[in-house]
Amino acid sequence: MHPGTDLLNLCVSVGRADARRIRTEYLRDNDEYVTASLVKLAFVPGIASLSAFRDNLHRFDKCRDCISPWMEVNPDWRDRCTDENIRRCKFPPLPLGVNLVFNNPAVAIEIGLKDAFRFLVEEKKINVNKAIWGSYTTDLFEKQILLRLALVRGDADILTCLLSADDLDFSEMSASAGLPMEHHAVTFAASNGWVTDECFKALLRHPNVNINALDGRGATPLCTVLRALKKWIRTPRAHSERREKIRQRMPKIMLLVEARANLLALDPLSGLTLIEYARTELRNDPGNMHWSDIVAKMEEIIE
Repeated sequence: MHPGTDLLNLCVSVGRADARRIRTEYLRDNDEYVTASLVKLAFVPGIASLSAFRDNLHRFDKCRDCISPWMEVNPDWRDRCTDENIRRCKFPPLPLGVNLVFNNPAVAIEIGLKDAFRFLVEEKKINVNKAIWGSYTTDLFEKQILLRLALVRGDADILTCLLSADDLDFSEMSASAGLPMEHHAVTFAASNGWVTDECFKALLRHPNVNINALDGRGATPLCTVLRALKKWIRTPRAHSERREKIRQRMPKIMLLVEARANLLALDPLSGLTLIEYARTELRNDPGNMHWSDIVAKMEEIIE
């Protein structure tokens, strides 16, 4: 909480018990406190992209740390979640008032407000499939797919809540996103350094997720990430960015293999099964420890 230097000094001087009472009285019904936190986010330059969101995640965490205590002191925040407020807070330009964080699930995900997001999903039954939500990381002409945003946010509790939604429907999600979303979600998570291993595990073990879903070319997520790995490995060693990509993604590739991805699925370009594809790359580059580890794990599972 950042109530100002004078109030902060007062809280420090009076002791813990009295400071708690002062804090409670300051936060009670203080909508301007929440609005001020949101305004700071609104003026972060160039944040309208997922990469910029990750670069500025500490700012969203700071906003969460301000708003969460306010929610504890004001439990009637749930009364602000109404159909009319949800409609008003759905599209850009987004209002910066206190109602925004309790009526827009994309903003709740970005800030990391688990209770607000859970209430919108479980009680208000908001649509978790369609790309209809504006947020801090979108421009005026773009809407968020909540699943992709939750993966990038890196909070396993929020992701699990989203995946457990009663009306989760990858077909509807795919139609809204314009791509095979079930395949894309696994591929995006496995190929993206922003997505934590914890969130990737939550995605893989969820019964609603088919880790062998095909894209438009007939490739499984494991096939897609193996082909990406081949590209990264063949990039000259001087490219430190590529080396970092491999370092970040190898654990996810191994997790995907361990999750019983179909190793006999065909790579549509080479016609090889995925285990043969990996063996071929190892034969072509016998000293490569990445292909060696992948082949060893695949053969352990096949046996």
